[in-house]
Amino acid sequence: MKKRYKFLLGAAAVTGAVASANYLIFKLSNMKAEKTTSSIYKWRYGAVRYHVTGSGDPVVLIHNTFIGASSYEWEKLVFELSQNYKVYTLDLLGFGESSKPNLTYSSYLYATLINDFIEDVVGRRAYAIASNDSCGYLVSASSISPETFRKIMLISPSVGENKNPLKVGEPDVRKIINFPIFGTLLYNLMASKYGIKQFLNGEFCDKKFVTKEMIEKHHKCAHHEGSSVKTAIASLMAGDFDISLERQLGSAQTPIHVAWGTENVINPIDNFENIKEANDSIELSKIEDSKSFPHIEKAEEFGRICKDFFV
Repeated sequence: MKKRYKFLLGAAAVTGAVASANYLIFKLSNMKAEKTTSSIYKWRYGAVRYHVTGSGDPVVLIHNTFIGASSYEWEKLVFELSQNYKVYTLDLLGFGESSKPNLTYSSYLYATLINDFIEDVVGRRAYAIASNDSCGYLVSASSISPETFRKIMLISPSVGENKNPLKVGEPDVRKIINFPIFGTLLYNLMASKYGIKQFLNGEFCDKKFVTKEMIEKHHKCAHHEGSSVKTAIASLMAGDFDISLERQLGSAQTPIHVAWGTENVINPIDNFENIKEANDSIELSKIEDSKSFPHIEKAEEFGRICKDFFV
């Protein structure tokens, strides 16, 4: 009886310690968060934070989805494009500084958000650019509402089996990550500065781009609004974001161009063959010495590709 009592007491102490650690991680991260000048789109499922820069024809930028992801991804490209275009960057629901509602996130949810954002905020047909996994959401949005888009640029689109290193593909992982205490601990381990740095180091040819500022920004976004931030990541890991990009491209009515980093290992440039088979009209721009984020590593070159395509 005494042994059982000691075990329960010990378990309670460990649980309490883990809960306290989780609380402190989120508390400290949010204390450091800087305030930014931005606008809020009051969408049906939550508040979506966005920024507008420049003037001219509208271009909407859709960031990739992973732990700590946000519109910060586009900082360098905004500088390149805002000289000629009115650039909109938004934090997808569940990411960045947007709301983190407790729901099952999916590619269809984001396709709907993109279309609603352009209709309600942009107010006219727009050019659009998406990165990696988000290419599927953007192409899906254009399939649902082709009249919303002028042209689409895709960066290293995920084709075939989802290449996101976070994906497990088992529905049970959603329950594990969403578990209040130990699920939050697991999330915090993945969303630690060390974990974020390791992930980003694998996505760039030149590690100089993985700056302390970049790691800090991703860490803050990975803990924005407390533990509710893990809900979207739980859906991602469970496979809820999966979409057949090839099928969507096969029926695409919007002009599409693809840019790909030649050194991308996780999602190699040879995968463009799948896209070409799905839609022979899509052309490819190869960007040397870059991996998953050529729009960061080669922002000026990628900006020129966009401008040439958007003409």
